[in-house]
Amino acid sequence: MTETILAGTSEKRIQKALAFNKKFTPSGIGNVEKAGLGKVFEVLNGIVKPFEGSAFKENLKNYFHKKKLREAERATFFKVHENLQKLEGIGSSAYFEVLDEKTLPENHFRIKRYNELLQEDFDGVYYSIDFDIDKSFQFTYDSHCAFCHMLQGGEKIKLDVVNRYSDFVILH
Repeated sequence: MTETILAGTSEKRIQKALAFNKKFTPSGIGNVEKAGLGKVFEVLNGIVKPFEGSAFKENLKNYFHKKKLREAERATFFKVHENLQKLEGIGSSAYFEVLDEKTLPENHFRIKRYNELLQEDFDGVYYSIDFDIDKSFQFTYDSHCAFCHMLQGGEKIKLDVVNRYSDFVILH
C-alpha cells in the first residue's frame, strides 16, 4: 500500500512521511494518516463516516497480542501443519500454508495464513498458471490475503486471490 501511495504523489511532505513509516511495519491506517491532507474516513456497510480511531490504536490492537501460546500447543499445531512457512516482519509475522486440494480447478491453490498466535487469519483460493505445488517452493514478500509470492525454480511467482475458500466452494 505504501508503494502505491508513493507512486501516486509528488508532494515531498507525503513522500518523506511515508518513507519514514516504511521503517516500521506500516499499517493501512498509518499510511492513510500520513498521506491524508485532512480527516480520515471509513466506509462500513456503505456508510461513510469520520474514522474515530488512530494508527497507534490499531497497531496496539492488531500487532501486540497479550495472549501467549504454550509450547505444547505450538508443538501440536506444527505437527498437524507440517508445511507451514513463516515470513518474519517488524511488529508482526505470519505463517503461510499451501494445502493440496485435489477438488480445486487446475492452477487453483488453497492457501491459509496464520498470525503469530497460530490463529487462522485467512483461508483463500489463489490462482497461478506458473506455480507447481509438486515442486519445492518458498513463500516470500509481498504475501498477504490479496496475493502471495513464491520463489520456485529461481523465479518469483505471484498467486492472486480468487475468493475465500468457503465462498469458492459454495460457488463451484
